[in-house]
Amino acid sequence: MKLIDENGQLIHSSNADDIIQHYGKKGMKWGVKKAIDYAKAYGRAAYNNARHPIHSTRASMEALVKSPVGSNLATKRSLDYRNKHVSELIKAKAAMKDSKRKYKKERKAIDEKYSRREDKIGNMKGSNSKIARLENENAAAHLKERGRLDANYKKNSPKNRYANVKKNGRTKY
Repeated sequence: MKLIDENGQLIHSSNADDIIQHYGKKGMKWGVKKAIDYAKAYGRAAYNNARHPIHSTRASMEALVKSPVGSNLATKRSLDYRNKHVSELIKAKAAMKDSKRKYKKERKAIDEKYSRREDKIGNMKGSNSKIARLENENAAAHLKERGRLDANYKKNSPKNRYANVKKNGRTKY
């Protein structure tokens, strides 16, 4: 259907060639550019392979195992899986490092606290048995607090979570 304006008049022309016909499937997504999505996934996989070769190799082997086809085809789905798996491994490793850094900081604070107490006890005047008793109590309290810190770290260790991500993975294929 065309509307033509000639000399201020509209002329109506009905022609079958002017009609847009749809040859796709019902529910087909218009404007989705699969090639661009694939290129992004492929580029990210290449970056991960260069930046994190061990994680990338592990992720590609898991994608190979979980692939329904069972081949190492670089489909968008397998590339997305590999990229997600690598990012999970990186996040888990970063969490592990942060937790370890926090643990060391807390341990250092505890050691300094009890070291200052020990210095105060050492500077005290009085009987040797009283000073020895105070030093023993301080050492026992120090060990108890360090033990509590160590137990809490081992219980909530992100190292275990990192190992689980490496072993099992959380990404769905």
